Amino acid sequence: MKNILNILITVFILMSNITCTSSQGYSFKNGDVIFHTSLSSQSQHIQDATNSNLSHVGIIYMRDGKPYVFEAVEPVKITPLDEWINRGKDKKYKVYRSVTPLSKTDINKMYEYCVKQEGKHYDTKFQWDDSKIYCSELVWYAYNSIGIQLSTPKTFGDFEIESPEIKKEIVRRYGDKFVQSELVVSPQCIIESRHLFKIFSNY
Repeated sequence: MKNILNILITVFILMSNITCTSSQGYSFKNGDVIFHTSLSSQSQHIQDATNSNLSHVGIIYMRDGKPYVFEAVEPVKITPLDEWINRGKDKKYKVYRSVTPLSKTDINKMYEYCVKQEGKHYDTKFQWDDSKIYCSELVWYAYNSIGIQLSTPKTFGDFEIESPEIKKEIVRRYGDKFVQSELVVSPQCIIESRHLFKIFSNY
């Protein structure tokens, strides 16, 4: 079964190793990282805590020449790019690419990691394991699977979490079990990575 899965993944990568030129004049590639401002109920808390207007992130993969986004929502899934963009505020987004060109082997490993996460629940407590998973954690672990650590994980205590609104949300989610030393990575942490460079933004 494992061998069959590996063969199917390899075939998928070979078939989808085609770039797709967007209306903005650049080409999407497998492994590109895409960011936007989510309209979810927790988006503003994430923006406030991270001092960033970016609150959601995913990884682009091509299928039959069309771009899709692996993303950690509820549950983890792969979403058509147009649908993903339409869910963002004002349909604005940013696309970043690996500074180091990704090989077919790299793409294969990253894709296999993302496939294994499909169907998992979204991690509302942002814990540093992948039994459940949140958006920037998915991207971080996917790149980590090929030896690229996009950023050094921070702790909750490194973020701006002292506002009354965020404190209220912390109590709602964690009760008295909130651990400030828990490792965490945010979309802003990912976009600041020295391993990525910007290829598009309409912000």
